[in-house]
Amino acid sequence: MKTILISLCVFLILIIQHVRIENKQLHDRIYYQNNYITNITTQLHYIDSTRKYVWRHLPIGSPLSLTLIRSKFGNRRDPITRRWTKHQGLDFKGTIKDTVYSTGAGIIECSGWNHGYGKCIIIDHMNGYKTLYAHLSQCIVSEGMYITDNYPIGMVGSTGRSTGAHLHYEIIYLNQHKDPINFIYLNLK
Repeated sequence: MKTILISLCVFLILIIQHVRIENKQLHDRIYYQNNYITNITTQLHYIDSTRKYVWRHLPIGSPLSLTLIRSKFGNRRDPITRRWTKHQGLDFKGTIKDTVYSTGAGIIECSGWNHGYGKCIIIDHMNGYKTLYAHLSQCIVSEGMYITDNYPIGMVGSTGRSTGAHLHYEIIYLNQHKDPINFIYLNLK
């Protein structure tokens, strides 16, 4: 009877140790799975915030509330010299009262007089893209400011080499001019 009781005690001790080992293994597995899930969640939040950052800084949409294009990107007759020249942007029809909005978030690189562009604003979108807004009657932002997309930056005008009130708008990617029409109607924000 004593040997049976001792054997039973040893058996119970072995079972308890086995349960403790399995419990520890289960605990460790749950701990590592929770860490794995936390890491994946953190990475997804990072990816989502990066995606939002990138979209906010792309020059997408129109710089004016009403989009009426007066002159397109590409070769055209210069309205002053009447010679064929490359037009590096789009000209939007507008009046002096029309507000000009940023098409993407970024830092104001230039705000003021810029030769033939007249009063001009250049925004560095910090991703290789820059936008230029020219012939403004008024610049309402200053150099070095960080602005969000759709932020009011100036007023339509006729300063510099201009024949009437309009907005000249350029998109530059890695120092190459791009046709803004490809970005105007992409309003995915």
